[in-house]
Amino acid sequence: MAAVFEEMPGARHVAEIGIGLNAESSRNGDFEEEKKAMGNVHIALGDDHFYGGTYSCPIHWDMVFHDATVELDDQMLFEDGELRLAAYSSR
Repeated sequence: MAAVFEEMPGARHVAEIGIGLNAESSRNGDFEEEKKAMGNVHIALGDDHFYGGTYSCPIHWDMVFHDATVELDDQMLFEDGELRLAAYSSR
């Protein structure tokens, strides 16, 4: 993977970020389903034209992180895949 970043200009460009909030989505190996599942985070690197962006790159590399920990402006959103916002907590 390091070679891709070294050899391909633009491969490190963050094309999209998504935070899964759908408690009904399953973790079944289907990327399109899993990226929406509660507690997952989806990040894509490279080209962003498909989403209306202007950044060109030979790749668009989608990744899903399960049981993610996400903090934004000192506010814990998810910790190990569990929603931590008081008003929306799954507990």
